[in-house]
This record gives sequence, structure tokens and C-alpha cells, in this order.
Amino acid sequence: MPFIKGLFFGHEGIITEKVLEDVHSLTTRDDDVFLITYPRSGTTWTQHIMLALQHGPNRLGDMLKNRELHSHFPFLEMRHFISPNVNLDEVTSPRFLKTHLPPSLAPKEIFTKKPKCVFMFRKPKEVCKSYYNFHLHIPKYVQPQDMAQFVDWFTNGPINYGDYWQWCAAWFEFIRQNESRCFFMFYEDVLLDFHGKVTELSDFLGTSGGNIDDVEKVTAFYNMKQWIAVSNRKTASEKGNDNLNESLFQHFNDVTRERLSEISHIEKFLS
Repeated sequence: MPFIKGLFFGHEGIITEKVLEDVHSLTTRDDDVFLITYPRSGTTWTQHIMLALQHGPNRLGDMLKNRELHSHFPFLEMRHFISPNVNLDEVTSPRFLKTHLPPSLAPKEIFTKKPKCVFMFRKPKEVCKSYYNFHLHIPKYVQPQDMAQFVDWFTNGPINYGDYWQWCAAWFEFIRQNESRCFFMFYEDVLLDFHGKVTELSDFLGTSGGNIDDVEKVTAFYNMKQWIAVSNRKTASEKGNDNLNESLFQHFNDVTRERLSEISHIEKFLS
């Protein structure tokens, strides 16, 4: 099994011990902004929103046509693979940086300097469903036999980036200790109240990039499809998963109550 520094990575050979050491020793700036998410929690959507707030919604399309997303918003543990020409030392401040890593493997200077940290969380059932579909389309990933096996991996391991609930609990402890420089939101809340939540995010970032209604339009999913390499359109295999057996997820609320018992906002994780 491809475990590296105690964390499982099903895409063997892409993330290595050297890569994780480089991320952990990253020289961090006080004006850096980190986007920290568990995979399949609305990461790409949040990246587009943050870039639109920073640079203005009218500029977002031109930016992403000329250079792909990860050039503007480096993915720390994958940058050697998807954006090898990006030199982080040469990126103009404030740098927007993305990671899925848990606190133990994240840049250590996050804890000693004062960069801002943005978190997007999502209900575990929805993360699991999305992660399953994602696995099916990444040949380098270890492939599950079916959704039931993937739910077992998600609940009991091994799963890429480690246990979802442990990941959330660890970062919520970081948020508790660093409240003034952390902002977190939930995927489902942004869907329900985009204007309100993104206004709060803009205030936290100190941006004045444009009207929030324009940000909402330019970051709508049908617009993002123009700019990301892998389309969000559902394939035939994904359409077959729209009505997944809900009984597979009956235990998720119990697991959530057990593993996230110490954090605030636990109700946001329940289905």
C-alpha cells in the first residue's frame, strides 16, 4: 500500500516523500492565503471565487484562458506534476496556495507565521459520493470494486489524504487556536446563500474585486467548465450513480457524532 509519512496516497509515484518534505518546509509569507480543503469539498469552485474577489470577476475569464488555474493558485503537493514551471518564490504577493494535506504535513510555518487560512467543508456523504466518481476517472488511483467498497474505504480506510473525520477534527482544532486568521464555510451554505457567505469571505480577505452578483455569475458551474481541463459534465457511468443506495450511508451520522464530537458546528456535517 502506498503510505507516505503515515498518509495513504492511492496514486503511487505522484506524491512522494520528497514532495511532502518540500511542502512541509515551504517558506511562508505573512500575507500568504491558504485554501485548505479535504478533496471533493468544493475546492475548485472556491479557488475561482477567491480569484474573482482578488482580481475582479471581469478579469477572471481572461486570466484562466491565458494560464491554467494552478498557475494562479498553486496546488502545493501536486505542483511538480501539474504546474512544474511555477516558481513559488517568484509568485507575487499575496500568494493564493491550495492544499489537501492534514495539519501534520502542511507547511510548518503556517503555525509560526500569520498567513490567512480559508477552509471549505462539505457533508461527508456528499464528499464520499463525489470522491467515488472522481476515482472512477483517474486511472492512477486504486480502483474500488463498487460504491459499497468505496464507502468502506471512506469510513475505515485506506483513503487518499486519510480519514475525512480525523482531517476535519484536526483542522478545526487549528481554527480554534488561530481564530483571527481563519475563515471557514460549508459548501451547502454557499449554495443556499452565495451572496452572504462570499461577502463574508471578501471581508476576511480584504478584497474589493467587484460586485458579488458578478462573482456569482462568473463562478457558476457552467462558466467554470470553460476553464477547467476536466469537464464537470456527467458521463454515462456517473449518471448511473445519481440514485445511489442511500442505505450505504446510514451510518455516516453516527460516525460523524463519534469522530467529530469535540468540534463546533457538528450539525453542519449531518445529513
